[in-house]
Amino acid sequence: EEISNMALKPVAGSLGEGFYKLSYNHNKFYINGRPVQRNEIVDFLNGLENYIVTEYIIAHSRIRNVSDFGLNTLRVMVIKDDQNKPIIANAFMRFGTKATGVVDNASAGGIFTIVDVEKGKYSNPKRVENYRLIDCDAHPDTQENLEGYLPNWDYIKESLITVSKYLSEITYMGFDIAITDCGFKIIEINSHQDIKWYQYYYPLLINNEAEPFL
Repeated sequence: EEISNMALKPVAGSLGEGFYKLSYNHNKFYINGRPVQRNEIVDFLNGLENYIVTEYIIAHSRIRNVSDFGLNTLRVMVIKDDQNKPIIANAFMRFGTKATGVVDNASAGGIFTIVDVEKGKYSNPKRVENYRLIDCDAHPDTQENLEGYLPNWDYIKESLITVSKYLSEITYMGFDIAITDCGFKIIEINSHQDIKWYQYYYPLLINNEAEPFL
């Protein structure tokens, strides 16, 4: 193909550290958007240890319209009650920026918004700058509105319940989801979920689906 991408990430890690996007575009190679020579690609790959190499997922067109920086992923908290029934308790959406490059993590400076798990509406965008939480109604690079409804939300919810039932031995999961034009893909399932991002909006131990479990 004339244009292709791959994603590389450490087997173990967090906060988007160590993630790389490798690209090939009409006889030119790129690492995280930086042009490199073929021999640099070879040396770079030979220097990696304990990495996963996989496809680079393209987000839904409505998501990319807001931000085409990084993948812009959805975090969904799933817990199980005493009857081992999965419950989608909380969710937040992340958008990358020019400053975050190929990742979208809020810890790396990305924008995060709370998600209404019933309706799939994302709203109230925030970001952390110089250790301070600030509101940002519009994306700083694209100026697009940071409030809307997630594509394929009902399908995502139904599918995550099915997957969580299959993983019967796991009771607490943080799904990282890439929403695509034809559905969604699971990037990974986190055991530690960065619950602080939810708590910028509301306390998890008061009137929340996660309260009995936590």
